[in-house]
Parts: sequence; C-alpha cells; structure tokens
Amino acid sequence: MVRAILIDPVEGVVSYAVVPDNWADIRRKFEMNKLVRVATLPKGDNVYVAEEEKDSKARFRLGGSKILAGYGLVVGKRGDFGLICDALTSADDVASLTEFNPT
Repeated sequence: MVRAILIDPVEGVVSYAVVPDNWADIRRKFEMNKLVRVATLPKGDNVYVAEEEKDSKARFRLGGSKILAGYGLVVGKRGDFGLICDALTSADDVASLTEFNPT
C-alpha cells in the first residue's frame, strides 16, 4: 500500500488516500478501467484521471491545466518491479493548485 492524493471534484476536497502499489488493484479499488496520466508535478508525482469519466460534470483544473473531468489521483513514480511509490507532493500543495468547477 502507498500514500496517494485523491482529488474529489464532487465534494470539492483534496485528501490523502491509501491505495495498492500496483495498477490492477488500483483500478479494482476505484472501479476504473483505464487511468490516463494528465500531468506530472514538479516533484515527479503523476496525476491520473479515469478515461471513462471524461463526460463527468464534476470537473477540476490543476494549476494552469486544461479542465479535467472526474476524480483525480496523484501517485508517486514507479519504483522497483514497476510498483507505485508514495506521492512526494503534499495534499496541501495539490489543494493550492486545484480549482473545482472551473468555467
């Protein structure tokens, strides 16, 4: 299990989450078929959104990014054996970059 950051545009919150350290288990946990990387943060963490949620009305923008639909998940780089590592960026830093329901 690793420490990740969940961006929840429905509730308008950014919080820490504990997720499995491999993609198959993450997709099962969040019931997502395909996660798409949409950004890389300065500390090397990656931001993902679920591909099938692209039509979601729950939206957010991260920094100056395009508008993203659905939930966001920030995880660390891949480590040994392709396993995911803890996110190095803090939830507070991600929250300061996040704008919910942008127009």
